[in-house]
Amino acid sequence: MGSMGILIAITCIANYISGMILAREKYDTLKMIVYIVVQVLLSYLLIDKVPRIIVYTGIIGTVYLLYDKSKSFDYSLVIALFVQIIIMIADVIESNLAILITKKDINTLLYRNDYNMIIYAFIAILILSLLSAFVSWVVNKKMKMKMLDFKEINSKLLIVILLINFIIIFSSGNVCKKLGFNNEFIQSLGLLLCLYTLFLAMFMIMFIKNVVSEYDIKLEREKNKQLNLYTKEIEELYNSLRTFKHDYKNILTSMSLYISEKDMDGLAEYFKKTVLPTDLIINNNEFSIASLQYVEVKELKALLAMKQIEAKNKNVDCNIRVLGIVKEINMGIIDLIRIVGILFDNAIQAAEATESGKVTCTLKQGDIFKIEIRNNYIGNIDDTSKFFEKGYTTKESGSGIGLYNFLNIIHNYDNAIYSVTLDNNEFIIRITIS
Repeated sequence: MGSMGILIAITCIANYISGMILAREKYDTLKMIVYIVVQVLLSYLLIDKVPRIIVYTGIIGTVYLLYDKSKSFDYSLVIALFVQIIIMIADVIESNLAILITKKDINTLLYRNDYNMIIYAFIAILILSLLSAFVSWVVNKKMKMKMLDFKEINSKLLIVILLINFIIIFSSGNVCKKLGFNNEFIQSLGLLLCLYTLFLAMFMIMFIKNVVSEYDIKLEREKNKQLNLYTKEIEELYNSLRTFKHDYKNILTSMSLYISEKDMDGLAEYFKKTVLPTDLIINNNEFSIASLQYVEVKELKALLAMKQIEAKNKNVDCNIRVLGIVKEINMGIIDLIRIVGILFDNAIQAAEATESGKVTCTLKQGDIFKIEIRNNYIGNIDDTSKFFEKGYTTKESGSGIGLYNFLNIIHNYDNAIYSVTLDNNEFIIRITIS
């Protein structure tokens, strides 16, 4: 049972690490230890009665650990099934490599307990762990799984596809056991699984690329919508400026008449009633959109313009200040748009509930990029961390946006940090991207 014990223990580690890599979640050392200990104990106690217990516990454990972080059962199950498929295929490949290198019978390799076989089991399963973790990393990097919202794709179809493939590969192992382990069968199974894996990989790549393509098309449509709104707002701004310029000439002409007649009292009254209100026009948020000319990242410019229009339509005073020229931001444009959009939506939502809603956004570009969004709010906030919890909302309808998605995105970037402060009934969130 010695070599099998090592095999079980390191397979548990492979399960956990592969799942965390594929899901792009950070490791929790304590949970990993508990997960491995429980899985090893169950495998030791039940492996004779339930030979494939490690597979079942692997799926259940991975789903539990990922659900604890993502709160999405579909997402957790997809990752768990994918990891198990990778590990089962890698196990067959590793067995074939062992047969090829040692020239020994597979039964001898699996069930002997001498020192050499324990060393073999350790090295073999270590290769399995590294291979499964590497494949998980490649899939995650190429397919951008963390970026995809599982509500936006047919997650049930993806689960069915993975489940069918899992059953096929899992059943092949049971058939192998019933027919008896031998080198020829293992080698034949390895060849078939290699071909099957190639087919599966091609299918999955096509499936997920199609999903990513649809996601990008949807994003492009949203971006075009934002650009159209921005263009419309610029046109309205231009017309307002033309009208203001024409009116201002008339105002100056009228003032010159008061001055030529030395009617200071009349001039003072005229200034108070006619000229002074123009300051409100100049400072109106319709004109603050002009500051967006310094934002050269067109996707961000369009988003800011759209959010300013949304705020105005909801009677929320929205002021955007740009310090420096914003040219390049060291973050994926999709993720940048998502986090800024989330922050603005939350700020407008909170400010809208106040008597005089106000949102202020400041962007600063230097060696690093900084963005600050602040809004006023009503009520008492004792703990800002609850805003980042999955499903948290202040709306009675329960349809609040929350900052959970923001947190998931920002944690994917080591060069991005954020802070949250409360000051005189203002909620302030700052992001720094180096």
